[in-house]
Amino acid sequence: PHSPISHSTLSHFPLFHSPLLMVFFQDLVFTASPDASIRVWGVQQAQCGQIVRTHEGPVTGLSLHATGDYLLSSSTDGVSMMMCVSAAVQRFHR
Repeated sequence: PHSPISHSTLSHFPLFHSPLLMVFFQDLVFTASPDASIRVWGVQQAQCGQIVRTHEGPVTGLSLHATGDYLLSSSTDGVSMMMCVSAAVQRFHR
């Protein structure tokens, strides 16, 4: 069976000249970048629907739990954060 979860890393994000991390889940894409943000993008809408700012330093890692319920992020600020994916999905689809 096809899993709705996949992971990838783009080679460069032009504004920051550093890797951009992406996690795909259903019709959403979560991105993290050196500006300390995590953005939630709608694939169908091709737009950012939410900006999450929980870190004080560049976000260096994103990982989606196997159930798709939680997104874990890490940062150069030394903090790891866990975000509820269903809350992000609900906010995006309002």
